[in-house]
Amino acid sequence: MTGYEDEHFLGLPLDAAPVSNGAPVTEGTTKGFKIVVEARKFDDGSGSDSESSSGASARSGSSLLSRRSNSSMYKSGLSIANDKMGDSRSYRELLESKGYKITGVIGRGQNSGFLVHAAVRENQKYAVKVSIETGQEGTNGDAIRKEYQVLRRLEHDRIVKAYGLEDELDEGIKGVAMILEMCHGSTLNKWLPWHDRDRDRMVLDVACRRQCLTQIASAIAYLHSVGIAHRDLHSKNVVVHASQSSSGFDSQSVQVKVIDLGCARDLDSDEAMEADINVNILPVGATRPCDVFALGLLGASLIAGKEVSSWTVVPTGAQDDSSKKLRLPPSGRKDTEMKASFKEFLLALLETDHTHRLTASEAMCRIPKESEWLEIVSKKISL
Repeated sequence: MTGYEDEHFLGLPLDAAPVSNGAPVTEGTTKGFKIVVEARKFDDGSGSDSESSSGASARSGSSLLSRRSNSSMYKSGLSIANDKMGDSRSYRELLESKGYKITGVIGRGQNSGFLVHAAVRENQKYAVKVSIETGQEGTNGDAIRKEYQVLRRLEHDRIVKAYGLEDELDEGIKGVAMILEMCHGSTLNKWLPWHDRDRDRMVLDVACRRQCLTQIASAIAYLHSVGIAHRDLHSKNVVVHASQSSSGFDSQSVQVKVIDLGCARDLDSDEAMEADINVNILPVGATRPCDVFALGLLGASLIAGKEVSSWTVVPTGAQDDSSKKLRLPPSGRKDTEMKASFKEFLLALLETDHTHRLTASEAMCRIPKESEWLEIVSKKISL
């Protein structure tokens, strides 16, 4: 799933706020949607929050993913139609004819080329990722087809599952719908802060954060073992669910799902990175995507309690070797600092020279135990 506005909503529970064209909607507004919703022209970096899932922050310039389909960037919506005037059917009708009941809109793509619906079939919940094509066939449908071809090759508990692809649901109608596993929880960026001020509690302790990083690493190690690179690994492409008790979240209940393999390619792919790569998760000046470097950024983000990008840890414009030293963020947890063992681990993931960087499988095996993440800093007393 590429380019959700502000965050990924794939598989979130239905009580999560759905979005449509950037504004909250109610389920009632999603019923009977035959009218095409006009999409706003893509805004290259003026959006809220950190980086968009489509791959660009305000600092890095326009979204690279938004270039996928110029034909459908400006006009795309909740209905699909063939080229004959007035001859259109909604995806709701087409999917319901196959036994799916659409229960709401979970999210949409940054450039409105994708929509994600919640659906139920035979009491089983699904997420349905839909490509809407109007006019001539664009590349959004091709992107979903490629993603499905990747997902159907995979079988891992920490990676979202694809159950089927409804392609050209009706004769003469353009569009694709991919049936996905419903992943419960919230995207990792929502779990990053150490403290929830609204509820006056810690969000995730170190044990839970270690579980998150370990499970993400296991997913990436698996992908690499079967010759696939994710190429778009960041906190909005990871869904986390954890059970809470009166004492906090249980680390043993943490369940991670890596989602959105729309940018995934073979590890040895020579496809130009300008086509669809998020520059915020690449070493500065890199020419190839790197999931392990992105994993290091997630580890740094879990410590910092906020999103960390490559621009933060890799200095730019350095004139000598001493000024090129990586800058790890400070701990976001009060009165603590990162232990040397965890710093060493992160630096091995964030090594700008790929020949010295850990592999994904090495990273999974070397994640420090929770007691080696943070240490308490003695408070200084003013006399």
